[in-house]
Amino acid sequence: MCIRDSILCTLLEDNNTFLELEVLKALQLLASLLNKDIQNYRPKQVVGKLLDRFKENKTVISAQIEATIAELVTNQCILPEALIDTVMQKAGSSRHPRVRQMALQVLASQNISFAHFFGAAIGPKLLNTIKKDPVAGVRDAAVALLTKIRLQCADNAEVEKVIAKLPKARIQEINAQAEAQKEKNLSLIHISEPTRPLYISYAVFCLKKKKNK
Repeated sequence: MCIRDSILCTLLEDNNTFLELEVLKALQLLASLLNKDIQNYRPKQVVGKLLDRFKENKTVISAQIEATIAELVTNQCILPEALIDTVMQKAGSSRHPRVRQMALQVLASQNISFAHFFGAAIGPKLLNTIKKDPVAGVRDAAVALLTKIRLQCADNAEVEKVIAKLPKARIQEINAQAEAQKEKNLSLIHISEPTRPLYISYAVFCLKKKKNK
C-alpha cells in the first residue's frame, strides 16, 4: 500500500493542534496495521517532519510524537539505521534547540541495538554535539544517549574511544550515570527465610541483572 508522503508531511506542518493530533493518531494506526508495507511513504522524511514539530513545545503534541515514532520503530516501518541517520541529522543541523534535544531523547528511548551503527553514524556526531552545542540541555541529552550506548555495548572499543576524547568532567558524569543505571538494572528475585528464630539470624537475597534495552 502506497501512501503519499507529500500529503502526510503537509498535514504535519499544520499549526492546528487538533488536526495535528488526529494526523499523529492516524499515522500510529497505519503503522500498527500495515507494518513494513508503510515503508512506501518514505519514513525518513515523515520522521524528520515529526521531529521538527517538537519546536512548538506543546506537551500533548510532544507526547503523541514520541508515541508515534515508537510505533513506527516497533512495527519496523522505519529501520534503525534510517531513524539514527534522521535523528543525528536533526541533532546536528536544526536551528531549534528543543528539536535537537528531543531528537536525541527520542532516539535514546527506542528499543534498538546501537552496536552496529555507532561508528560514523553516531560516534563523531555525538562527540561534536557534547563539545560544541551551545545549549546545555542538548549536550546533556547527547551525554545520556552516549551513556545508554556504553551500557548496551559493553567494552566496545569505538565507544570508549569517543568517551576518552571528552572533557574529564563529562567522563566522570558518564561513569556516574552508568553506575546508577546498573543499580537500576538489578531486580530482587529471591529472599530466603531467616536462618533460625533467634535474636541473631540472617536472610539471603539475590539480585538478577535486567536485560538492557
